[in-house]
Amino acid sequence: MKKHHGAVFSELTYQMLAKNNRDTNIANMNQKLQDEGMGGWEVSPNFTGRDISTFINDTKKQVVIAHRGTDTSGVKTKQDVSSDVLLGLGRESDSKAFNKRRNKTDKILKQIPEDYTVYGAGHSLGGATMAHTLEKSTLARNRFKKVRLYNAGASPFQSSSEIGKKKKAVLDEKVVHHRTRNDLVSKSLLINNRYGKVKTQDTSYSSKTKFVPGILGGIFGSVEALDAHKLHHFKKKKAGED
Repeated sequence: MKKHHGAVFSELTYQMLAKNNRDTNIANMNQKLQDEGMGGWEVSPNFTGRDISTFINDTKKQVVIAHRGTDTSGVKTKQDVSSDVLLGLGRESDSKAFNKRRNKTDKILKQIPEDYTVYGAGHSLGGATMAHTLEKSTLARNRFKKVRLYNAGASPFQSSSEIGKKKKAVLDEKVVHHRTRNDLVSKSLLINNRYGKVKTQDTSYSSKTKFVPGILGGIFGSVEALDAHKLHHFKKKKAGED
């Protein structure tokens, strides 16, 4: 799974919070896949909800499971920020949301045919919940071939010693942390990366947002910081874009 593709899958997870019915949201996601030149992929409706989206390519026999990041629309913002706080304190295991997503991911993995290759993705809070799933689930570590995380939330209060040498060796091979240089949420990865490869890239500020939405102001502080956290930095630019 390429960096661009993982970013697209991660971005599409937010679509399930849109104010449409479920079928319309899924149809819009499939159209976006077409628009991004990923027509071989489609949403798996039975394994897609507000927190986790699953995509399948039957021709290639590949599946991508993507965890949604912190909601900025207001639908689940308060609940997500509560999970972000526990993450910042290094207490993911105390979060119902983290454990719920881990259990849901395991249930999805059990339904995927053994001859299909499985990839993982996640942005922001979704990157953190995907990482938590890999840390706690033997099934996830065995089934995921590669996992790409984008500006994933990270805590300065945890160490690789908590992971264990054998588990860390597996995760080092499978996990790639993509982050932007000015991102605040993933900044702890620079001083406390417990596993995986960290790849940092510069950003070009291009946000149309004029202010930081409500409760998110305490996290990002400025529009520039919020923009640096977004997924568009990891996607290929389309023809005609600056």
